[in-house]
Amino acid sequence: MTSHPVSLKFNLTLGLVAAALFAAASPVVAKDDDDAKAAEEAAKAAQEAAKEEAKAAAEQAKAQAEKLAEAAKKAEEAKLEEARAADNTVFAGEKSPVQSSANPFKLDIVAPVMAAASDETSTAFQKETLPGLSEYLQKTLGDKVAGDDSRLLLDPSKLKLQEKSDVRVYFLGGETKYSNTLGFNTTGSGVFSGNPQLIFPDTTSAVSTYDPANDPKRSSSAPLAPGDFVNLGRMDAGTLLDFFLISNGANGGSDVFSTNPSANKDGISHAIAFAYSMANSPLLVIGFEDLYSWDGADRDFNDLLFAIDIRPVDPRDLTATPEPAMATTLFGLLGLAMQRRARRSTATS
Repeated sequence: MTSHPVSLKFNLTLGLVAAALFAAASPVVAKDDDDAKAAEEAAKAAQEAAKEEAKAAAEQAKAQAEKLAEAAKKAEEAKLEEARAADNTVFAGEKSPVQSSANPFKLDIVAPVMAAASDETSTAFQKETLPGLSEYLQKTLGDKVAGDDSRLLLDPSKLKLQEKSDVRVYFLGGETKYSNTLGFNTTGSGVFSGNPQLIFPDTTSAVSTYDPANDPKRSSSAPLAPGDFVNLGRMDAGTLLDFFLISNGANGGSDVFSTNPSANKDGISHAIAFAYSMANSPLLVIGFEDLYSWDGADRDFNDLLFAIDIRPVDPRDLTATPEPAMATTLFGLLGLAMQRRARRSTATS
């Protein structure tokens, strides 16, 4: 038998031991790698879960904030409605003793005519505003006067409410031989489209303008007095107001003139509008011409005069000022018409 040196035997033994130890350690190393990988995946999953949880929490907070904001908005609207109801601006007043039976085009009448100074708001208007306003209109739109108030002129074809508003219309007067009719439309122009309704079926009055010393008597043939009014009601933001005049409508006339010039047969403006300041709320004043240009219209725009009280809106915010050329044209024609009438009056006097 061949004998091996001791060192060789030792080395062989050491190699066998190392191999055995490596074989025993391999499963542990593999297990540690799997554990590390699992831990890494768990950390990633926890990270994703945290992100999703944060996102859900943010969305929930946003939804809650929107809900609170909506609740606050509704509470504010309810408060405003309550204040308006308490103010009793729209539905207050007493019916005028004379209601016209005229019904041109068989249109609905929006509400009864209320008597001048029959509630707190209209009393303030009658005492504090109407005298000065009537004097102003006489100077601006009366006979023998050529005026230029283009800085006050508004475009009556763009009367759009910027917020929910209470709307009231006051009769001021007019210088005409016709028994005209006044109406309005919120979804069209004139009487042949949209939802036309009547405001004053017959605008005839025993007086042409307000005179504090003269208390005109209402009658079936002259049902209005300056300061009489109609409540158009509460209107939503975005409502477009088109006013129209039916020339001699109470006596069967059928010529219709809108605040929208494009709706008129002669294609020209038959209304002017401007803001007039008063103590509590500004007014929008509109004056109508009741004849077509080819029928001898004098374009003095005082055949029917009325004022619109829109609360809580400043009427100067309702519409943009017309282009300078339009303002100049309107008041240039107005001035020429007044000068012609002044010359005719001087020639015949």
